[in-house]
Amino acid sequence: MADKKKFAVFGLGRFGKSVALTLTEMGHDVLGVDKDENISESLAEKLAQVVSFDIRDSRALEQVGISNFDTVVIASANLE
Repeated sequence: MADKKKFAVFGLGRFGKSVALTLTEMGHDVLGVDKDENISESLAEKLAQVVSFDIRDSRALEQVGISNFDTVVIASANLE
């Protein structure tokens, strides 16, 4: 794929998981993020990278290099 992009998907519930897997199937690099480690671990072999942290943690976002991603999909209902 000539136009491979980097996506981050925050929240790996039904919708987020579906988006992340579809983007992966399309040949893109996908970072999956969920604060539930069990959910993250269940997708570890299907996505390019999976991490578990609270997406409101700015330090964690910096550590994964979030500014290097082309697109971020927020599939989490809790962003307070």
